[in-house]
Amino acid sequence: MKATNIGIVKAIISKKMSEDYLAEGKINGSKNNATKFLDIVKASPFLQLEFKVFDRLETKTISSDIAATRYIDNNLSLFESYSPSEIDREHGKITQFIDESVVLIEGDQYNFYVAVGNLIYETLNKSNPDVDQIHDSFTTVLNHIKKDKVLKEENTVIIPEGIDGEKLIEVALDKFSKKYDSLTESDIDLIKTVVMSKDDERNLMFEGLKNENITLLEGTKKEGIEDKVHETIDKIKKMENSSVKNIISLHELKKNMV
Repeated sequence: MKATNIGIVKAIISKKMSEDYLAEGKINGSKNNATKFLDIVKASPFLQLEFKVFDRLETKTISSDIAATRYIDNNLSLFESYSPSEIDREHGKITQFIDESVVLIEGDQYNFYVAVGNLIYETLNKSNPDVDQIHDSFTTVLNHIKKDKVLKEENTVIIPEGIDGEKLIEVALDKFSKKYDSLTESDIDLIKTVVMSKDDERNLMFEGLKNENITLLEGTKKEGIEDKVHETIDKIKKMENSSVKNIISLHELKKNMV
């Protein structure tokens, strides 16, 4: 049986929206799918709560074992009024969104979502809990919370206290749409290459961006900024890794100079 919870479904929908935008230049059918998902969550207090808890546990960083454990327990306690059968019933409403796209979710992210889902379910399974699964899932979630995270503002949904689930998901979808609506053609080409290309194609783009930036810098008027220009050229020449971070940095530098 495929794992189903709000984290996995949200990730699948986000991936599909990204893919559709890159393939078509616009968000089409997948946005209707996201709206359908939103309508289901709006009608379910459990799914609204699950959405909030998954977001909190995914984005929170607490270095102390004791404090992190307390934080996890406090979030789990919010589900005490629900039973495993009620969870199965509510998850049944969103299984329609689980398909082959689940393989696109990064391994650590997928394992985290599965662990949170298992932790919620087995903690409420008072009659026959899987103790080993509770332990393994708790360890996964605890290690995730303790780990430092780099979260870009446009990809992060801040949850003010008291906000309802409907508004929360609308904010998330609005952020996504605004992010992709602002992309230029060169931005889209860059994302396609970084996400969909093979290593040799990505390396080719990396070397091309390095050479283009060096040429642009060498051709700029350097009065008063000679040292800065030479320092930047030297830093670019020393770049050897065609990582996403390096490619995006070079792309942004080129955009700012042309």
